[in-house]
Amino acid sequence: MASWKQYSYTMAAALLLGLWAPSAAMAGPLEDGKAAYNGHNDYPAAQKLLRPLADQGNPDAQLYIGLMYDNGQGVKKNHAEAMAWYRKAGANGNTRALYLIGESYFSGDGAKPNYPEAAKWLRKPAEQGDSDAQDSLGWLYETGHGVTQDTDEGRKWFLRSANQGNTDGMDHAAESYMAESNEAEIYFWYSIMARTNSNYVKYRDDEAGFITSEQKAAVDARLQQWKPVPEKQ
Repeated sequence: MASWKQYSYTMAAALLLGLWAPSAAMAGPLEDGKAAYNGHNDYPAAQKLLRPLADQGNPDAQLYIGLMYDNGQGVKKNHAEAMAWYRKAGANGNTRALYLIGESYFSGDGAKPNYPEAAKWLRKPAEQGDSDAQDSLGWLYETGHGVTQDTDEGRKWFLRSANQGNTDGMDHAAESYMAESNEAEIYFWYSIMARTNSNYVKYRDDEAGFITSEQKAAVDARLQQWKPVPEKQ
């Protein structure tokens, strides 16, 4: 499981930002700023619209300002400045900002990872339903990085992430059953992943060969009923 986090967490986070609802009081300029950032890649315009709101304490605007500093979008890339804005946003209740702080410690951002700090920052967004934070926290428990190793606790977080439809969570949930050779559960999660990722079709079919026809029928019945259920945040 050593290479599963090889992606840009900041860019992945940016794709999710447009789903968040702003406060009614800030709806106009915040929505315009989000549209400039997400829809048009017009980062100077996003800065102009969002910076005043960020200075006034709007946590969503603070998160966007942090992302722009983190990615060098419309401003000079400055990770320390980005972290400062993430901390402000997190202090004002933005759980995604807390996840980005935790993920920065998790990846090391070009330096050595700090897993105890990662666990500290990832816990709250994980508890509040952030599926990426849940998956990362699960990995820390699964591997014993930054926390006392507890594979049951790791699987718990993987499953919470997976049940929201997070593909990393699904993959790691499946992997967590390998040590005990629970082929039915591995088949279950690979079947779900195969719905949207053809690379998992072979894995699903291979797993089907390791379970009885009765087990397969039971899992297939579960699959017909399964759908992702986002946790409230």
